[in-house]
Amino acid sequence: RLVTELENQPDGFVLDLDETAAAIGLRNNGGKHSAFARALGRTCQFGLARAMNENTLAVRRRIPPLTQGQLRKLPLAVQVEHRAFTERSFNRSAPGEQAVQRAVNVALSLIANGDDLETARLQLERWDFEADLAASAARTAWKRHLTPSE
Repeated sequence: RLVTELENQPDGFVLDLDETAAAIGLRNNGGKHSAFARALGRTCQFGLARAMNENTLAVRRRIPPLTQGQLRKLPLAVQVEHRAFTERSFNRSAPGEQAVQRAVNVALSLIANGDDLETARLQLERWDFEADLAASAARTAWKRHLTPSE
């Protein structure tokens, strides 16, 4: 819901909290401990959004796949569904150059957000990029990070 609005209004928008809460089956009684406030808090807790100030929420437009540890905690049927979804969404079987570019872009994002080379490589592997591709993409991203183009 938030991403759809952001795609229509990329500079931001005013979110009607009562309407949004009702749309997902929750009440918004305005308190910090309301079900809706807790739901918004969880989006921040899981890295899907970040409170910029009291009235502004930055929201990710794309969500990374679950880690292997997160997947293991889910029921088997949900694990299978998630794997099928990520295969459709990320098309890991894409031809070589597309897969390499996707891995480099993900690594660049990780490094831009403070990860070092090794952490970026490990995260790519956690997200099921092949080990050699993860290492190569992380190295390429690290080099680009150290020598940005003019």
